[in-house]
Amino acid sequence: MFRKASAGWPVRVDWQVAADERFRDVVRSGHTWLSELKLDFDRPEQPPVAVELTATSISSDFPIAFDGPLKAVNPALNPHVRYFDGSKRGYLRCELSRSGWRTDARTVDTIASRTAPVTTSASYVIESGSSTLRQA
Repeated sequence: MFRKASAGWPVRVDWQVAADERFRDVVRSGHTWLSELKLDFDRPEQPPVAVELTATSISSDFPIAFDGPLKAVNPALNPHVRYFDGSKRGYLRCELSRSGWRTDARTVDTIASRTAPVTTSASYVIESGSSTLRQA
């Protein structure tokens, strides 16, 4: 499956749909965003068709100089993105129930110390049968 990159060139996106039938519209991939996916990203008025949940590796590095500029342009260039924080490393903790899917972005402030405390920097919920992210 391909989607249009910001420069207009197609970008390969390998989507893995969740196995649970209640959440067949949840996608896990290798990017660093919590997003609502559209069939056509050039038509933001369209409803989302799936949710993309992604996180960095807890030990990976992201150039901190890119964090601020990305956060500044994301609302205009990527209105489907609901959460991004390039300043922290972490993982996603997901909890499934009959009523929904909750994802907590668990992060550390530094990768320089193995004893850095882990905190929840954001939490989002997807109600069963929905393709919309809602902040918890």
